[in-house]
Amino acid sequence: MHVLGGVLYYSPKDPDGTWPGRVVRDFLEERRIQHIEDGFYFRVLNSRGVTSRSLDEGGKQEEELASEYREIAVSFADEWPRVAKLFREISQAYETDARREEVGAERHRRGLRW
Repeated sequence: MHVLGGVLYYSPKDPDGTWPGRVVRDFLEERRIQHIEDGFYFRVLNSRGVTSRSLDEGGKQEEELASEYREIAVSFADEWPRVAKLFREISQAYETDARREEVGAERHRRGLRW
């Protein structure tokens, strides 16, 4: 089930560009299988791959991703509340990462070492 959730990440967009497509949103909403949702969640997070930044950049990259996924959650909230919750959780994961990156950048700006 976890693998299936990861595969759903690769589903095509709707003709209007909405991702994930309606078929995937309906599937996730109707099935309500946590292992599938977890697989999708981790595939989204892992799809980012390796990142790089200057030592004092902080969490700007993660803040932008959090905002993007938060907007997706808002757009799905009325018709697909469970899917919206999944995207809010993805957004929250990036917000947590952003805070961690900010702490590291602040330490660097102050000349502190890990």
